[in-house]
Amino acid sequence: LSFSSAQLPAHLTPEKKAALWLETIANANLRADVDIPDRANFYGAGKTAIIGSSTISWGKANAVRVQRNARHIALDQNDSVFLLLHNGGGPVGGSQFGRDVILSDGGAAIFDCKDAQLTQTRAGGAVFSLHVPRQALSRFGIEIEDHSARLIDSRTEALRLLRGYLKILLDTSPHDSAELA
Repeated sequence: LSFSSAQLPAHLTPEKKAALWLETIANANLRADVDIPDRANFYGAGKTAIIGSSTISWGKANAVRVQRNARHIALDQNDSVFLLLHNGGGPVGGSQFGRDVILSDGGAAIFDCKDAQLTQTRAGGAVFSLHVPRQALSRFGIEIEDHSARLIDSRTEALRLLRGYLKILLDTSPHDSAELA
């Protein structure tokens, strides 16, 4: 699945493009409250692929705020964990378990889908996300709550490799992000 506001008809206003994005992408794929504070200048692009029980995505947009609360959690019973990996542009932030984290320069953080969370992009922030079932990590004795919303240093070899694999799997070149938005 892919989306780019640049590929929508030119006669549509940015506000209409934002409304279409919310209706077709955000509301269909996210159980969360999604807000676009600057709809008059909206742009966004994204790609998603499902591989086995995992979902990988790439996205870039102007400011977007995604908040998941108890109502969303009760509706979908999503028990996955996701890694948010900064992939250029403006900073991306997240909050969970009373911790705030700002991702830039390739940093990453883990978030727990069964607990309330907030993620937001600032102008031009691009991210990869990798959703995996909790049980894939729990066999290793990892306590997700202890690691959620904590910065993972961008200089780790594991993140460098993961970023490369995600680009290949989603077929995004290093220069894709600028043209897609």
